[in-house]
Amino acid sequence: MLHWIAAVAPGVHVFNLDTGYQFAETLALRDRIAARYGIEVVLERPESSVADYERLHGGPLYRRDPDRCCADCKLAVVRRVLAGFDAWMTAIRRDQSPDRATAPIVG
Repeated sequence: MLHWIAAVAPGVHVFNLDTGYQFAETLALRDRIAARYGIEVVLERPESSVADYERLHGGPLYRRDPDRCCADCKLAVVRRVLAGFDAWMTAIRRDQSPDRATAPIVG
């Protein structure tokens, strides 16, 4: 999708959700994609750092309550970022979760 966006609308807002738990390889891939397609990929993060978040919740919350952790560290960020947009595109895999399995296919 990004190669099409870069060709058609190179100034479009592209972001990567950085929860603070991403692997270094994931962040390096983001940098390679930005360089390859000549686009800016903005890192969007939760309001709290990982250290502050884990201190508040007594350690890594994803181990005890992954739904709450995802709501705080992913969904809240996505909602904040998308608040000013009328539409957005994402690529998800249906085999990653029951919720994603029911996502409609855009054709």
